[in-house]
Amino acid sequence: MSPDVPLLNDYKQDFFLKRFPQTVLGGPRFKLGYCAPPYIYVNQIILFLMPWVWGGVGTLLYQLGILKDYYTAALSGGLMLFTAFVIQFTSLYARNKSATVERILATDILAEEDEHEFTSCAGAETVKFLIPGKKYVVNTVFHSVLAGLACGLGTWYLPPK
Repeated sequence: MSPDVPLLNDYKQDFFLKRFPQTVLGGPRFKLGYCAPPYIYVNQIILFLMPWVWGGVGTLLYQLGILKDYYTAALSGGLMLFTAFVIQFTSLYARNKSATVERILATDILAEEDEHEFTSCAGAETVKFLIPGKKYVVNTVFHSVLAGLACGLGTWYLPPK
């Protein structure tokens, strides 16, 4: 292979620069293919930081001596469980509210992947973009319970001493 051959061509490099931060961070799409409204980025940051906020509430209550460590873990986990259920069922509601069947023409799927039209901050298309729906309802319940357990156990095992 000659040294003049690039590792990624221009098209793949643009795709990589869009997808790599999303992969590392676990979901937020901070670099869209076009100029999205500011509320999209603000909502993504808020959703991304929710487990940190609930874990911080539990840790603060533990550090102030208001609750014991296992109560703070239960509180943080319960708050995260509730938040995850609300988020997932909001996504389910938005998907059912705007369920339309449309034919997909497979012309240039990668280029159209990040092209979304947002009409409002709380519109169905915004919710579907921010919180992609699960295919099965059992996954909604399972992932919400898993999020609550992870947040609660993280709060219990990682409090500063």
